[in-house]
Amino acid sequence: MSNTRKAKLRSKAFTLSRYPDDLHDEYQAAVDVFSAIPDPPESGRDKDKSKREAAAQTVRDLNERLHDDDHELKGRLTALPFLRWASLKAEFPPRDDVEDDLAAGVDVTHYPDLIRACWLEPAVSDAEWSDLLDTFSQADVVYLTQIVFELNEQSVSVPKLPSDWRGTSRSG
Repeated sequence: MSNTRKAKLRSKAFTLSRYPDDLHDEYQAAVDVFSAIPDPPESGRDKDKSKREAAAQTVRDLNERLHDDDHELKGRLTALPFLRWASLKAEFPPRDDVEDDLAAGVDVTHYPDLIRACWLEPAVSDAEWSDLLDTFSQADVVYLTQIVFELNEQSVSVPKLPSDWRGTSRSG
């Protein structure tokens, strides 16, 4: 087999929003304040105009902070070699009595383990992974799991997680 080369596995980039909830709340409050200030008529008072302009600037500043790259987690997931993926799925078989498990072909409470196995970038230690996992919402986990299945099985509908998913992962 001298003509065979090691195939490069597919990978896919992702972006997760990571802005603090209080920043989003502050932005929404500023939008509400701005919206509550009536647009003064052209011959209106300068005080009203400056109040509205100041509120508009606050909204612009907060919007810029919300869309700052510091509030995003950018990374890349990779497909696994076939035998590694099959082994991982066998390690977390679907529970017979759980419809979502049967649909996904794995125990859905182990989605974080599947994500960790496919995690390529940014590089994180096991301790960092555990801390990072604690910041993920259910939507983040489902989004990343969809990418994992897309990379490893081309196309699969990923069921939602149960509410107690954080307690069953073996990652970290």
